[in-house]
Amino acid sequence: MSATNGDNDVLGDSQSSGDELSDFEIRKWNYGSNKDDDIILSSSSSESDVSNTAIDISARRAGSSLDPILSSVEESSKATRALRATSVPVPLKKNDGDLSITTFNLGASFDSKVADKVQQLKNAHQLIEEGLSHTQDSNPQTDIVTPEETVREMKKRYRSKLEQNKMLDNVDHDLINIMCRDETGRYRDWFFITKNSKDDNIPTGNILVFLTSIGVDPIMLEDDFHLVDVDVNELDPYPMIHHPDYILQEFNKTPIHDNSFKWWLLLILDKTIYNSLGCNLSWCQEMVEKFAKQHGSMKKLVELYWQYIRLNERKYYMLYRLTRIVPTLKPIFIKDMFQNDLKQLVKQFDMLFDAQNYKDLLYFILFIYGSELYPIGNSSNLEGDDGAVSEAMNLYSDIDTILKDKPVKPNESQSISQYFKDCIIDVSSDGQSAREIPIILSILKLFSFQT
Repeated sequence: MSATNGDNDVLGDSQSSGDELSDFEIRKWNYGSNKDDDIILSSSSSESDVSNTAIDISARRAGSSLDPILSSVEESSKATRALRATSVPVPLKKNDGDLSITTFNLGASFDSKVADKVQQLKNAHQLIEEGLSHTQDSNPQTDIVTPEETVREMKKRYRSKLEQNKMLDNVDHDLINIMCRDETGRYRDWFFITKNSKDDNIPTGNILVFLTSIGVDPIMLEDDFHLVDVDVNELDPYPMIHHPDYILQEFNKTPIHDNSFKWWLLLILDKTIYNSLGCNLSWCQEMVEKFAKQHGSMKKLVELYWQYIRLNERKYYMLYRLTRIVPTLKPIFIKDMFQNDLKQLVKQFDMLFDAQNYKDLLYFILFIYGSELYPIGNSSNLEGDDGAVSEAMNLYSDIDTILKDKPVKPNESQSISQYFKDCIIDVSSDGQSAREIPIILSILKLFSFQT
Protein backbone atom coordinates (compact mmCIF):
# COMPACT_ATOMS: atom_id res chain seq x y z
CA MET A 1 0.00 0.00 0.00
CA SER A 2 1.30 3.47 -0.94
CA ALA A 3 0.09 7.05 -0.86
CA THR A 4 0.58 9.61 -3.64
CA ASN A 5 -0.76 12.81 -2.04
CA GLY A 6 -0.29 11.84 1.58
CA ASP A 7 -4.07 11.60 2.07
CA ASN A 8 -5.27 8.79 -0.21
CA ASP A 9 -4.31 5.13 0.09
CA VAL A 10 -3.99 3.48 -3.33
CA LEU A 11 -3.91 -0.16 -4.24
CA GLY A 12 -1.27 -1.12 -6.78
CA ASP A 13 0.97 -3.86 -8.08
CA SER A 14 4.25 -4.10 -6.27
CA GLN A 15 6.04 -4.02 -9.64
CA SER A 16 4.29 -0.88 -10.89
CA SER A 17 5.94 2.52 -10.73
CA GLY A 18 4.50 5.58 -9.09
CA ASP A 19 3.89 7.25 -12.49
CA GLU A 20 1.84 4.31 -13.74
CA LEU A 21 -0.29 4.23 -10.55
CA SER A 22 -1.00 7.95 -10.65
CA ASP A 23 -3.38 7.42 -13.56
CA PHE A 24 -5.50 4.99 -11.49
CA GLU A 25 -5.96 7.58 -8.80
CA ILE A 26 -7.01 10.66 -10.77
CA ARG A 27 -8.20 10.08 -14.27
CA LYS A 28 -11.74 9.10 -15.29
CA TRP A 29 -11.89 7.25 -18.58
CA ASN A 30 -14.61 7.95 -21.11
CA TYR A 31 -14.79 4.92 -23.39
CA GLY A 32 -17.41 6.50 -25.56
CA SER A 33 -14.80 8.85 -27.03
CA ASN A 34 -13.00 7.91 -30.26
CA LYS A 35 -10.01 9.89 -29.15
CA ASP A 36 -9.23 7.39 -26.44
CA ASP A 37 -10.34 4.34 -28.31
CA ASP A 38 -8.58 4.89 -31.68
CA ILE A 39 -5.17 3.38 -32.00
CA ILE A 40 -3.02 4.25 -35.04
CA LEU A 41 -0.20 1.94 -35.75
CA SER A 42 2.38 3.17 -38.18
CA SER A 43 4.68 0.98 -40.10
CA SER A 44 7.55 2.49 -38.27
CA SER A 45 6.25 1.34 -34.92
CA SER A 46 8.32 -1.22 -33.23
CA GLU A 47 6.97 -4.35 -31.60
CA SER A 48 7.75 -2.93 -28.19
CA ASP A 49 5.75 0.23 -28.92
CA VAL A 50 2.79 -1.85 -29.97
CA SER A 51 3.09 -3.95 -26.87
CA ASN A 52 3.32 -0.89 -24.59
CA THR A 53 0.37 0.71 -26.28
CA ALA A 54 -1.72 -2.43 -25.81
CA ILE A 55 -0.85 -2.56 -22.15
CA ASP A 56 -1.75 1.11 -21.73
CA ILE A 57 -5.11 0.53 -23.36
CA SER A 58 -5.77 -2.47 -21.13
CA ALA A 59 -4.90 -0.47 -18.05
CA ARG A 60 -7.18 2.35 -19.08
CA ARG A 61 -10.06 -0.02 -19.74
CA ALA A 62 -9.49 -1.66 -16.31
CA GLY A 63 -9.85 1.72 -14.66
CA SER A 64 -13.64 1.65 -14.98
CA SER A 65 -13.84 -1.44 -12.77
CA LEU A 66 -11.31 -0.12 -10.24
CA ASP A 67 -13.12 3.16 -9.55
CA PRO A 68 -15.66 1.69 -7.07
CA ILE A 69 -12.90 -0.27 -5.32
CA LEU A 70 -10.74 2.82 -4.98
CA SER A 71 -13.67 4.81 -3.56
CA SER A 72 -14.37 2.11 -1.01
CA VAL A 73 -10.70 1.93 -0.05
CA GLU A 74 -10.55 5.70 0.31
CA GLU A 75 -13.56 5.76 2.65
CA SER A 76 -12.16 2.88 4.68
CA SER A 77 -8.82 4.63 4.98
CA LYS A 78 -10.44 7.82 6.22
CA ALA A 79 -12.41 5.88 8.85
CA THR A 80 -9.27 4.05 9.96
CA ARG A 81 -7.29 7.27 10.33
CA ALA A 82 -10.15 8.89 12.27
CA LEU A 83 -10.29 5.95 14.69
CA ARG A 84 -6.52 6.04 15.15
CA ALA A 85 -6.65 9.76 15.81
CA THR A 86 -9.15 9.32 18.68
CA SER A 87 -7.00 6.58 20.25
CA VAL A 88 -3.73 8.52 20.20
CA PRO A 89 -3.02 10.58 23.33
CA VAL A 90 -3.30 14.28 22.60
CA PRO A 91 -0.28 16.16 23.93
CA LEU A 92 -1.28 19.25 25.85
CA LYS A 93 0.81 22.30 26.52
CA LYS A 94 2.39 21.81 29.90
CA ASN A 95 3.68 24.21 32.46
CA ASP A 96 6.21 23.29 35.07
CA GLY A 97 4.62 21.14 37.76
CA ASP A 98 1.56 20.18 35.69
CA LEU A 99 0.33 16.60 35.60
CA SER A 100 -0.27 14.95 32.25
CA ILE A 101 -3.82 13.65 31.78
CA THR A 102 -4.44 11.38 28.81
CA THR A 103 -7.84 10.42 27.50
CA PHE A 104 -8.25 7.12 25.68
CA ASN A 105 -11.09 5.86 23.58
CA LEU A 106 -12.47 2.89 25.59
CA GLY A 107 -14.43 1.64 22.62
CA ALA A 108 -18.12 1.28 21.86
CA SER A 109 -18.40 -1.87 24.01
CA PHE A 110 -17.51 -0.03 27.24
CA ASP A 111 -20.52 0.37 29.55
CA SER A 112 -20.37 3.69 31.39
CA LYS A 113 -23.11 2.50 33.78
CA VAL A 114 -21.32 -0.65 34.88
CA ALA A 115 -20.94 0.62 38.47
CA ASP A 116 -24.70 1.26 38.75
CA LYS A 117 -25.46 -2.22 37.42
CA VAL A 118 -23.08 -3.85 39.91
CA GLN A 119 -24.83 -1.99 42.73
CA GLN A 120 -28.20 -3.18 41.42
CA LEU A 121 -26.94 -6.77 41.51
CA LYS A 122 -25.76 -6.31 45.10
CA ASN A 123 -29.15 -4.89 46.07
CA ALA A 124 -30.94 -7.81 44.42
CA HIS A 125 -28.69 -10.30 46.24
CA GLN A 126 -29.42 -8.61 49.55
CA LEU A 127 -33.15 -8.66 48.86
CA ILE A 128 -33.02 -12.39 48.22
CA GLU A 129 -31.19 -12.99 51.49
CA GLU A 130 -33.31 -10.74 53.67
CA GLY A 131 -36.64 -11.37 51.94
CA LEU A 132 -37.54 -7.70 51.91
CA SER A 133 -40.63 -8.03 49.76
CA HIS A 134 -44.36 -7.70 50.27
CA THR A 135 -47.54 -8.06 48.20
CA GLN A 136 -50.26 -5.42 47.98
CA ASP A 137 -53.85 -6.63 48.19
CA SER A 138 -54.85 -4.58 45.16
CA ASN A 139 -51.91 -5.70 43.05
CA PRO A 140 -51.10 -9.38 42.50
CA GLN A 141 -47.52 -8.46 41.58
CA THR A 142 -44.84 -8.42 44.28
CA ASP A 143 -43.39 -5.02 45.21
CA ILE A 144 -39.76 -5.28 46.24
CA VAL A 145 -38.62 -2.98 49.01
CA THR A 146 -35.04 -1.94 48.33
CA PRO A 147 -32.50 -1.52 51.15
CA GLU A 148 -32.41 2.21 50.44
CA GLU A 149 -36.18 2.45 50.93
CA THR A 150 -35.89 0.50 54.17
CA VAL A 151 -33.23 2.89 55.45
CA ARG A 152 -35.34 5.92 54.48
CA GLU A 153 -38.35 4.51 56.34
CA MET A 154 -36.22 3.77 59.39
CA LYS A 155 -34.79 7.29 59.33
CA LYS A 156 -38.29 8.72 59.11
CA ARG A 157 -39.50 6.78 62.16
CA TYR A 158 -36.35 7.47 64.14
CA ARG A 159 -36.39 11.19 63.39
CA SER A 160 -40.03 11.31 64.50
CA LYS A 161 -39.09 9.64 67.81
CA LEU A 162 -36.22 12.06 68.35
CA GLU A 163 -38.47 15.00 67.51
CA GLN A 164 -40.99 13.89 70.13
CA ASN A 165 -38.19 13.98 72.69
CA LYS A 166 -37.01 17.34 71.33
CA MET A 167 -33.66 15.75 70.55
CA LEU A 168 -33.65 15.86 66.76
CA ASP A 169 -31.36 18.90 66.65
CA ASN A 170 -29.08 17.46 69.34
CA VAL A 171 -28.25 14.21 67.51
CA ASP A 172 -25.77 14.52 64.66
CA HIS A 173 -27.35 13.75 61.28
CA ASP A 174 -24.35 11.69 60.22
CA LEU A 175 -24.78 9.56 63.35
CA ILE A 176 -28.45 9.02 62.47
CA ASN A 177 -27.41 7.87 59.01
CA ILE A 178 -24.81 5.47 60.42
CA MET A 179 -27.23 4.02 62.98
CA CYS A 180 -29.98 3.43 60.43
CA ARG A 181 -27.63 1.82 57.92
CA ASP A 182 -25.81 -0.36 60.44
CA GLU A 183 -26.34 -4.10 59.84
CA THR A 184 -24.38 -5.41 62.83
CA GLY A 185 -27.02 -4.53 65.42
CA ARG A 186 -24.54 -2.69 67.64
CA TYR A 187 -26.83 0.35 67.93
CA ARG A 188 -30.01 -1.63 68.62
CA ASP A 189 -31.08 -2.69 72.08
CA TRP A 190 -33.91 -2.67 74.61
CA PHE A 191 -35.03 0.69 76.04
CA PHE A 192 -37.72 0.74 78.71
CA ILE A 193 -37.45 4.52 79.16
CA THR A 194 -38.22 6.04 75.77
CA LYS A 195 -39.63 9.50 76.60
CA ASN A 196 -38.48 12.58 78.45
CA SER A 197 -38.96 12.64 82.22
CA LYS A 198 -41.90 14.80 83.27
CA ASP A 199 -41.08 16.12 86.75
CA ASP A 200 -38.04 17.51 88.48
CA ASN A 201 -38.67 15.16 91.41
CA ILE A 202 -39.87 11.60 90.85
CA PRO A 203 -43.17 10.79 92.65
CA THR A 204 -42.92 7.48 94.54
CA GLY A 205 -46.41 7.04 96.00
CA ASN A 206 -47.64 4.91 93.08
CA ILE A 207 -45.36 2.72 90.96
CA LEU A 208 -47.39 3.33 87.78
CA VAL A 209 -47.13 7.10 88.25
CA PHE A 210 -43.46 6.64 89.08
CA LEU A 211 -42.72 4.81 85.84
CA THR A 212 -44.67 7.16 83.56
CA SER A 213 -43.03 10.18 85.18
CA ILE A 214 -39.53 8.87 84.38
CA GLY A 215 -40.49 8.36 80.69
CA VAL A 216 -41.91 4.84 80.33
CA ASP A 217 -44.53 4.42 77.60
CA PRO A 218 -47.89 3.44 79.24
CA ILE A 219 -48.26 0.66 76.64
CA MET A 220 -45.31 -1.12 78.24
CA LEU A 221 -47.07 -1.03 81.61
CA GLU A 222 -50.11 -2.98 80.47
CA ASP A 223 -50.58 -6.42 82.04
CA ASP A 224 -50.32 -8.31 78.75
CA PHE A 225 -47.11 -6.60 77.61
CA HIS A 226 -44.04 -8.84 77.28
CA LEU A 227 -40.65 -8.42 75.65
CA VAL A 228 -40.26 -9.86 72.11
CA ASP A 229 -37.46 -9.77 69.55
CA VAL A 230 -38.64 -6.63 67.78
CA ASP A 231 -38.46 -4.73 71.08
CA VAL A 232 -34.75 -5.54 71.38
CA ASN A 233 -34.14 -4.04 67.95
CA GLU A 234 -34.83 -0.38 68.68
CA LEU A 235 -32.45 2.55 68.36
CA ASP A 236 -31.67 4.73 71.35
CA PRO A 237 -34.40 7.43 71.56
CA TYR A 238 -32.06 9.72 73.55
CA PRO A 239 -34.69 10.97 76.01
CA MET A 240 -33.91 13.60 78.64
CA ILE A 241 -34.23 11.51 81.81
CA HIS A 242 -33.23 11.67 85.44
CA HIS A 243 -29.87 10.29 86.44
CA PRO A 244 -30.09 6.45 86.38
CA ASP A 245 -28.71 6.18 89.93
CA TYR A 246 -31.46 8.50 91.16
CA ILE A 247 -34.11 6.45 89.36
CA LEU A 248 -32.94 3.20 90.99
CA GLN A 249 -32.71 4.84 94.38
CA GLU A 250 -36.30 6.09 94.18
CA PHE A 251 -37.58 2.76 92.83
CA ASN A 252 -36.95 1.22 96.27
CA LYS A 253 -39.43 3.65 97.77
CA THR A 254 -42.38 2.62 95.61
CA PRO A 255 -45.06 0.34 97.16
CA ILE A 256 -45.00 -3.34 96.18
CA HIS A 257 -47.24 -4.14 93.21
CA ASP A 258 -48.13 -7.50 91.63
CA ASN A 259 -46.06 -6.45 88.60
CA SER A 260 -43.18 -4.92 90.55
CA PHE A 261 -40.79 -7.72 89.61
CA LYS A 262 -41.78 -7.51 85.95
CA TRP A 263 -41.24 -3.76 85.78
CA TRP A 264 -38.00 -4.06 87.73
CA LEU A 265 -36.75 -6.60 85.16
CA LEU A 266 -37.68 -4.35 82.25
CA LEU A 267 -36.05 -1.40 83.99
CA ILE A 268 -32.66 -2.97 84.80
CA LEU A 269 -32.44 -4.59 81.34
CA ASP A 270 -32.81 -1.16 79.74
CA LYS A 271 -29.39 -0.50 78.19
CA THR A 272 -29.13 2.96 79.75
CA ILE A 273 -29.96 1.71 83.26
CA TYR A 274 -27.91 -1.48 82.91
CA ASN A 275 -24.78 0.53 82.07
CA SER A 276 -25.16 2.85 85.05
CA LEU A 277 -23.01 2.56 88.17
CA GLY A 278 -26.06 2.28 90.42
CA CYS A 279 -27.19 -0.94 88.76
CA ASN A 280 -24.58 -3.02 90.57
CA LEU A 281 -24.49 -6.55 91.98
CA SER A 282 -25.26 -5.62 95.58
CA TRP A 283 -28.31 -3.50 94.74
CA CYS A 284 -29.68 -6.05 92.25
CA GLN A 285 -29.14 -8.95 94.69
CA GLU A 286 -30.98 -7.05 97.40
CA MET A 287 -33.94 -6.49 95.06
CA VAL A 288 -34.02 -10.15 93.94
CA GLU A 289 -34.18 -11.36 97.54
CA LYS A 290 -37.03 -8.94 98.14
CA PHE A 291 -38.97 -10.28 95.14
CA ALA A 292 -38.18 -13.91 96.08
CA LYS A 293 -39.97 -13.34 99.40
CA GLN A 294 -42.90 -11.76 97.57
CA HIS A 295 -43.31 -14.67 95.11
CA GLY A 296 -42.14 -17.53 97.32
CA SER A 297 -38.79 -18.60 95.83
CA MET A 298 -36.01 -17.89 93.34
CA LYS A 299 -37.35 -20.67 91.13
CA LYS A 300 -40.64 -18.79 90.83
CA LEU A 301 -38.78 -15.70 89.67
CA VAL A 302 -37.23 -17.76 86.87
CA GLU A 303 -40.67 -18.97 85.81
CA LEU A 304 -41.92 -15.38 85.79
CA TYR A 305 -38.93 -14.31 83.73
CA TRP A 306 -39.98 -16.63 80.89
CA GLN A 307 -43.46 -15.10 80.98
CA TYR A 308 -42.15 -11.55 80.70
CA ILE A 309 -39.13 -12.08 78.40
CA ARG A 310 -40.10 -14.07 75.28
CA LEU A 311 -37.14 -13.80 72.97
CA ASN A 312 -35.84 -16.10 70.25
CA GLU A 313 -33.02 -14.36 68.38
CA ARG A 314 -31.69 -12.40 71.38
CA LYS A 315 -32.63 -14.90 74.06
CA TYR A 316 -29.15 -15.46 75.50
CA TYR A 317 -28.18 -11.85 74.96
CA MET A 318 -30.68 -10.68 77.59
CA LEU A 319 -30.23 -13.76 79.78
CA TYR A 320 -26.50 -13.13 80.02
CA ARG A 321 -27.17 -9.48 80.88
CA LEU A 322 -29.45 -10.48 83.76
CA THR A 323 -27.25 -13.23 85.22
CA ARG A 324 -24.22 -10.97 85.06
CA ILE A 325 -25.75 -8.52 87.54
CA VAL A 326 -27.64 -11.23 89.48
CA PRO A 327 -25.25 -14.23 89.53
CA THR A 328 -27.39 -16.15 92.05
CA LEU A 329 -30.01 -16.67 89.34
CA LYS A 330 -27.57 -18.39 86.96
CA PRO A 331 -27.56 -21.93 88.44
CA ILE A 332 -31.36 -21.81 88.68
CA PHE A 333 -31.64 -20.91 85.01
CA ILE A 334 -29.12 -23.62 84.05
CA LYS A 335 -31.07 -26.29 85.88
CA ASP A 336 -34.39 -25.03 84.55
CA MET A 337 -33.20 -25.00 80.93
CA PHE A 338 -30.97 -28.10 80.74
CA GLN A 339 -32.01 -30.22 83.72
CA ASN A 340 -28.29 -30.81 84.41
CA ASP A 341 -28.22 -32.93 81.24
CA LEU A 342 -25.12 -32.54 79.05
CA LYS A 343 -27.04 -33.82 76.05
CA GLN A 344 -29.46 -30.91 76.32
CA LEU A 345 -26.52 -28.52 76.51
CA VAL A 346 -25.00 -29.90 73.31
CA LYS A 347 -28.38 -29.88 71.59
CA GLN A 348 -28.85 -26.19 72.36
CA PHE A 349 -25.39 -25.40 71.01
CA ASP A 350 -26.16 -27.25 67.79
CA MET A 351 -29.50 -25.55 67.31
CA LEU A 352 -27.89 -22.11 67.50
CA PHE A 353 -24.92 -23.23 65.39
CA ASP A 354 -27.01 -24.82 62.63
CA ALA A 355 -29.30 -21.79 62.52
CA GLN A 356 -26.17 -19.60 62.14
CA ASN A 357 -27.45 -17.50 65.01
CA TYR A 358 -23.90 -16.64 65.98
CA LYS A 359 -24.83 -13.53 67.94
CA ASP A 360 -26.86 -15.52 70.42
CA LEU A 361 -24.36 -18.39 70.29
CA LEU A 362 -21.72 -16.00 71.61
CA TYR A 363 -23.87 -15.10 74.61
CA PHE A 364 -24.87 -18.74 75.07
CA ILE A 365 -21.18 -19.60 75.57
CA LEU A 366 -20.74 -16.71 77.99
CA PHE A 367 -23.89 -17.74 79.84
CA ILE A 368 -23.04 -21.42 80.36
CA TYR A 369 -19.38 -20.92 81.23
CA GLY A 370 -18.75 -20.96 84.93
CA SER A 371 -21.82 -23.04 85.70
CA GLU A 372 -21.69 -26.44 87.41
CA LEU A 373 -22.63 -28.04 84.12
CA TYR A 374 -19.85 -26.26 82.22
CA PRO A 375 -17.13 -25.08 84.61
CA ILE A 376 -14.23 -22.80 83.78
CA GLY A 377 -10.86 -24.48 83.35
CA ASN A 378 -9.79 -27.92 82.25
CA SER A 379 -12.81 -29.85 81.03
CA SER A 380 -11.35 -33.31 81.75
CA ASN A 381 -13.89 -33.81 84.53
CA LEU A 382 -16.50 -34.04 81.78
CA GLU A 383 -14.80 -37.13 80.42
CA GLY A 384 -15.37 -39.39 83.41
CA ASP A 385 -16.40 -43.02 83.37
CA ASP A 386 -19.94 -42.34 84.46
CA GLY A 387 -21.04 -42.34 80.82
CA ALA A 388 -22.62 -38.87 80.94
CA VAL A 389 -20.51 -37.51 78.12
CA SER A 390 -20.73 -40.73 76.14
CA GLU A 391 -24.48 -40.51 76.27
CA ALA A 392 -24.41 -36.85 75.25
CA MET A 393 -22.13 -37.64 72.33
CA ASN A 394 -23.80 -40.86 71.24
CA LEU A 395 -24.05 -40.77 67.48
CA TYR A 396 -27.06 -43.07 67.56
CA SER A 397 -29.11 -40.90 69.88
CA ASP A 398 -31.81 -38.50 68.78
CA ILE A 399 -29.25 -35.69 68.59
CA ASP A 400 -27.75 -37.35 65.51
CA THR A 401 -30.71 -36.18 63.46
CA ILE A 402 -29.71 -32.61 64.22
CA LEU A 403 -26.03 -33.20 63.53
CA LYS A 404 -26.39 -35.20 60.30
CA ASP A 405 -25.45 -32.22 58.10
CA LYS A 406 -22.69 -30.92 60.32
CA PRO A 407 -19.09 -31.15 59.09
CA VAL A 408 -17.95 -32.03 62.60
CA LYS A 409 -19.58 -34.79 64.64
CA PRO A 410 -18.80 -35.56 68.25
CA ASN A 411 -17.27 -38.82 69.38
CA GLU A 412 -17.17 -40.45 72.77
CA SER A 413 -13.55 -39.54 73.44
CA GLN A 414 -14.14 -35.81 72.96
CA SER A 415 -14.93 -33.36 75.70
CA ILE A 416 -17.82 -31.02 75.11
CA SER A 417 -15.45 -28.07 75.17
CA GLN A 418 -13.30 -29.63 72.44
CA TYR A 419 -16.37 -30.43 70.36
CA PHE A 420 -17.53 -26.81 70.55
CA LYS A 421 -14.10 -25.60 69.48
CA ASP A 422 -13.90 -28.04 66.58
CA CYS A 423 -17.24 -26.81 65.25
CA ILE A 424 -16.21 -23.16 65.49
CA ILE A 425 -12.79 -23.82 63.93
CA ASP A 426 -14.44 -25.62 61.02
CA VAL A 427 -16.85 -22.81 60.23
CA SER A 428 -14.08 -20.20 60.51
CA SER A 429 -11.88 -21.92 57.93
CA ASP A 430 -13.69 -20.50 54.91
CA GLY A 431 -12.46 -16.96 55.61
CA GLN A 432 -15.96 -15.49 55.32
CA SER A 433 -17.33 -16.33 58.73
CA ALA A 434 -19.41 -14.00 60.88
CA ARG A 435 -17.58 -11.52 63.08
CA GLU A 436 -18.68 -13.41 66.21
CA ILE A 437 -16.84 -16.60 65.23
CA PRO A 438 -13.28 -15.54 66.18
CA ILE A 439 -14.61 -14.05 69.43
CA ILE A 440 -16.35 -17.32 70.33
CA LEU A 441 -13.22 -19.30 69.53
CA SER A 442 -11.09 -17.01 71.70
CA ILE A 443 -13.51 -17.39 74.61
CA LEU A 444 -13.57 -21.18 74.27
CA LYS A 445 -9.78 -21.31 74.33
CA LEU A 446 -9.46 -18.80 77.17
CA PHE A 447 -11.93 -20.38 79.59
CA SER A 448 -10.76 -23.93 78.95
CA PHE A 449 -7.09 -22.92 79.49
CA GLN A 450 -6.24 -24.54 76.16
CA THR A 451 -4.70 -23.31 72.94
